[in-house]
Amino acid sequence: MPHRLALLILVALCLPITAQAGILREKLEERREVRSEQQLLVELPAGSRVLHDQPYGTHPRQVFDVYLPPNPQSAPILFMVHGGGWYTGDKARDAVVENKARHWLGKGYILVSSNYRLLPEADPLTQASDVAQAVTTVQR
Repeated sequence: MPHRLALLILVALCLPITAQAGILREKLEERREVRSEQQLLVELPAGSRVLHDQPYGTHPRQVFDVYLPPNPQSAPILFMVHGGGWYTGDKARDAVVENKARHWLGKGYILVSSNYRLLPEADPLTQASDVAQAVTTVQR
């Protein structure tokens, strides 16, 4: 019961920002279009590679990127969800992954950076479900 109450409070707190989400989403989409024309600028350790846009659902935002160190057998996995208050953000943003990928891949870890559906299209319970579905897919 306390868990459900916490989720309801989270939903109530997110409602005021829903009105602004459309404008922010348009700006993000413009940035994504420019970004999709460019390569990821993260300098990874030699021999590392990235598997972009691995699907965990049917929606275009239900994807994650997998950053693999040179020898990923039996490597620990770090799962990362970008910030942005549930209404903005992206898994591939340089500020999100650059230092983390360089640091953790250098130590032999696998880094997974995930997207999820955003407000107002998806409420926080749906977003939490997206993240859980992504984690489950990575665990498989």
